[in-house]
Amino acid sequence: MAALEERCEFLAKGDSSMSTDLTNKIKLRHFEHALSKVKPSVSEQQRKHFDALSKKYSAN
Repeated sequence: MAALEERCEFLAKGDSSMSTDLTNKIKLRHFEHALSKVKPSVSEQQRKHFDALSKKYSAN
């Protein structure tokens, strides 16, 4: 999405240098941008709860 958003920004500004190239090039900065938005799917409290369950019911 970051690459697409970047392309849209160029077009909105009237920069036609990207308009003839129909491919979206994904670069490291796009991955970094995406990673900056990633949040854990499990809260710290939930993680601790499942760690406790794992310890309680593990064979060790």
